[in-house]
Amino acid sequence: MPPQLARGRLGRPDSLTLLFAFVVLAESVVCAPLARAQLTWDIHTADPVQNSGWTTALRLTAAGLPRVAEWAPGTGVRYAFYDGTSWSVETLPPPSAPAAIETTAPMARARSDAPARIDLLITTATALALDGSEDPWVVSAVTDQLNYDPGPRPLRAAHRVGGVWSTENLDPGFGQPSVEVGGSGKPQMCFDAGTPVVTQGLDYAVRDAGVWSYETVDVHGSSGILKLDGQGVPHIVYWDGARAALVHAIRVGPAAWDTTTVPAPAPLGSYAFALGSDGRARVAVTSLHSAPPDQKALRYLEQQPDGSWTMDVADASPGDKVEPSLALDPAGDPVIAYNDQGALDLKVAYRKGGAWTSQIVDGAGNTGYYASLAVDSHARPVVSFQTDAGPVETRVAFGSSTVGVGPGASPEALRLVALRPNPARAGAPLALTLTLPADARVSLEAFDASGRLVAARAPQALATGVATLTWDAAPRAPGLYFVRASANGWQAIAKLAVTR
Repeated sequence: MPPQLARGRLGRPDSLTLLFAFVVLAESVVCAPLARAQLTWDIHTADPVQNSGWTTALRLTAAGLPRVAEWAPGTGVRYAFYDGTSWSVETLPPPSAPAAIETTAPMARARSDAPARIDLLITTATALALDGSEDPWVVSAVTDQLNYDPGPRPLRAAHRVGGVWSTENLDPGFGQPSVEVGGSGKPQMCFDAGTPVVTQGLDYAVRDAGVWSYETVDVHGSSGILKLDGQGVPHIVYWDGARAALVHAIRVGPAAWDTTTVPAPAPLGSYAFALGSDGRARVAVTSLHSAPPDQKALRYLEQQPDGSWTMDVADASPGDKVEPSLALDPAGDPVIAYNDQGALDLKVAYRKGGAWTSQIVDGAGNTGYYASLAVDSHARPVVSFQTDAGPVETRVAFGSSTVGVGPGASPEALRLVALRPNPARAGAPLALTLTLPADARVSLEAFDASGRLVAARAPQALATGVATLTWDAAPRAPGLYFVRASANGWQAIAKLAVTR
């Protein structure tokens, strides 16, 4: 079980022994599953256009407002956005919107008794990222599945600025685009290159000064998911056909990638990828339909500081689980949305206090396809998905906060929800997100590895709820530190690594 951060009433650590006793205890206790609260959900129709919601991609603004890219056959690539009261939807202009397409049969679902998806003449995958101004980049890939010798089809990128869309064709790619925009403002993506007949592996691209440059990540790679760490370095998790394994790749230089195998259990079905603020990878994995019933579990793998991996079972209920989407809440705990094939429901699984809880989000049946998950700064999960429970449309589910739902969670405790960046650069400001059960004066202190107090912040009055503090007097020498937040006799401690 991955280590958890312990919190409670402690005296001031005035010695190395006491400080490390606290940390060792925090990393060695395994909490048993206890009765715990469930999240509550509010479900909206984001795009009511018939047959919308294919391959939804969700992002949240800083205010927690959802933005969704998705595809509606016969209409095109769509962008739905919520202002806190109502939804608006736009269809991206050419060349991003494919022409109207007829199908030879009803669209199939990702279920074991459904026909293969070759009954779609054209399918499209969409990817979404928001830039520093919260303007969207949408990348889509279009594939002719019934043409046994399809010609190259370009990826399509669209950017919306000031309410106006601009679009461009990119190098040929036939599916699974994933896009991110880092602090540099440059959009970056990975995608399956070539055509369905002549594959060319997994490619990476970055746009600089209006020009896209491309490089190959792995000639045997496919289905990559791209994330950027706190330094803007690209990480990709993808399937390597030559190794028959899931791989985590880190870009270490131009056209240079360092790869390690993710020890995912076989037979592997679908997967999702999240990158923590600590730069370590997290992966959710499902099994193929052919897996034995006792292996059809949703699993969660977490990379450790030494590069090893731990694995939890997030949902061991009967039935296939497909199309997972993974995000981390502000405390770094995982939340996974997925389609449960047992009842064809949308479900989430989340871990708190070392124990997993799974629950139905939308139990209407025949729903929860193409789930895309994000968690806001208040630890509230949001999921976009397609439903076929009635009209085929795009829906978004808003969840209540994951804070306090875990076993042993105390509604009275101060919580240090997030400490960023971590690792931090020497002398750089830190941002700490706290949750307070009541109005309180909160103080901050930093101790070095010997237990010596090296920095302190005067108490500040904060209101009940979630608060984010910026601390300019952070440690200025490289090393390992412990940051403590204190209020009303409660305290929370987190590790902090400082680099040059």
